[in-house]
Amino acid sequence: MLRAHLIMNPEARGVTPSLQHLMATALEARFKLGVTETHARDAGVEVARDAVDSGAELLIAFGGDGLVNEVVNGMAGSDATLAIIPGGTMNVFARNLGVPTNPTEAADHILRIAGDTEPRRMSLGLANDRYFTFACGCGFDAEAAARVESHRSAKRRYGEPYFYAAALATFAASYALKKPFLTCEGEFGTEEVVLAVGLVGDAYAYLAGRPLRLSPNGPPDGGLGLFMVRRLSFVHLPRYAFGAVTGRFGPGAVSLADLDEYIVSGDEAVAYHVDGETLEPASKVHVRPAPHSLSVLV
Repeated sequence: MLRAHLIMNPEARGVTPSLQHLMATALEARFKLGVTETHARDAGVEVARDAVDSGAELLIAFGGDGLVNEVVNGMAGSDATLAIIPGGTMNVFARNLGVPTNPTEAADHILRIAGDTEPRRMSLGLANDRYFTFACGCGFDAEAAARVESHRSAKRRYGEPYFYAAALATFAASYALKKPFLTCEGEFGTEEVVLAVGLVGDAYAYLAGRPLRLSPNGPPDGGLGLFMVRRLSFVHLPRYAFGAVTGRFGPGAVSLADLDEYIVSGDEAVAYHVDGETLEPASKVHVRPAPHSLSVLV
């Protein structure tokens, strides 16, 4: 019997006590199952690491992108495989993989294919010492993510629209007239920007089920992409809104692919996030492809 560990975030928007019980009951009939709830930031990292050290072959994350990121950071470099039951607000990585967004359907899918389907190998990114599964954002992007995290009750109540409301509020409060304050350096030279997003996944976010991509050329093919905006202003908002749907943002934005690395720095510590999870600001953020790929059951 396959050894698995179910890691659940009870604070996630789509994780209810009844669903937690249902998931655990269904999965323990198929696997030799351990079950853990997380109740603190980054708790999933240690839970995942301990589960792998105890012999778990399959780690099942029931929560949002934040929990998935924590689990990935605990298991990266191991032989274990990740499976996802989406329970968050955006569930970007799960959607990028084509995982059913309904938790019950996702669990049924895991039960059907575990042990019979070869897992997919997925590229990861690395920002300083933190892995990410689809995006690492610096500057405006990170400050908007921090606003969302500081209003968890609104995030849970209003869901996906609150992410975009938080982005608009951040823009209006701090960025409407802000000059470039980040320096982004790499093989492409040096750019002065207000936003830098590293990409290893297909979509950066979703709006009403539609993927939002930051590159007109599609997702990075196993490499590292970079999207930069030199300046934000009210007059450019329609262009940025159109670009979020089409991937074409105009001359104020730069989109690059197949990078080896880049470094973001600033006059002050740089605010950044991985997969929507804000981290402690750093003097520099070194972004590069991770040395390990991730085994994912899809």
